Amino acid sequence: MRIALIGPAFDIAGASLNLLRIADILVDAGHSVAVAAQERKHGALRQAYLDRGIPVVESIGDGLYDLAICNSVLTGNMVAPLARRMPVIWWIREALIGQQLVEQHAELAEGFRHATRIVMQSTYIRDHVLAGQLKGVPPERMLIVPQGIPIPQEFPRPERTTPHLVVTIGTLTGRKRPRDIFQAVASLRRSDVALVSIGMLQKVDPLVPELARRAPSRFRLLGELPREECFGWIAEADVLAHAASDESQPNVLIEAAFAGTPVATSNLPVLKECGWVDGENCLLHEVGDTPALARNIARLVDEPELSRRLVQNARETVTPRFAMDRFRTRLLEIVEEAAAA
Repeated sequence: MRIALIGPAFDIAGASLNLLRIADILVDAGHSVAVAAQERKHGALRQAYLDRGIPVVESIGDGLYDLAICNSVLTGNMVAPLARRMPVIWWIREALIGQQLVEQHAELAEGFRHATRIVMQSTYIRDHVLAGQLKGVPPERMLIVPQGIPIPQEFPRPERTTPHLVVTIGTLTGRKRPRDIFQAVASLRRSDVALVSIGMLQKVDPLVPELARRAPSRFRLLGELPREECFGWIAEADVLAHAASDESQPNVLIEAAFAGTPVATSNLPVLKECGWVDGENCLLHEVGDTPALARNIARLVDEPELSRRLVQNARETVTPRFAMDRFRTRLLEIVEEAAAA
């Protein structure tokens, strides 16, 4: 089958990496794949597609493809035009920010009427976040599919510069609340704890770059890195810290479970469905409660037995849900079902 993949950008971000994983599965299954981006068409992941021999195209021409996969709510404006020519799978990656976008932009909301299949990563998105937009959509067109997360077979192991290392990974923007993590680590006033932040620097509180400038040995901004390097930092860390106010499926927490690194993260509604339970396989704080985040980081640094227990439980209860073999089977089923529809 000839399949077109369309994403908003080629940035190294969770949604974009998920589309690349879909591309790998489709190619391995014998499908012919091409990819296009709506904006930021020269981001770091563009080369990753080219390295795999997957063509990067500017537009999706008539008659060239049998099916399209539109990735993230931001591609909703592409769904209706493409659906006039071929079946379209619309893979929605956002939670509350996605709801806000479709409410503000009617052209995005049009996708709900025309997509052959609408895929979401949790029932929370379907039943709470997008319930209004999905009213009237036949149940068979709505699917819940947690994204599978692969484990790198080889990855570089960075050298730490302090006895204890906290790592946070994600685009540095308001919704991810990087200030909370930087402030939490700063409040510990411990020279033996360093923070490494990985991700594209977008709109961020001035405190974040200011701390990195004033104390470069304790606060490092590394920018975007290849996924294998990110995984290496996660595996090396004593704590994976996450403070976002909104997530659909926080992949970095799953990667931490695979890597054997304990997690201190904000308590979001979707986390329970993903298998995260406070005190059982992670430590949770309420969004914006920086002192609680600081206490959780300190506990994971200072209580190795607690960390070991949380990591073991995370591997047992969280990772099976996101296994790649399970995801591969479901993805290929969805592609065949949508094509037949």
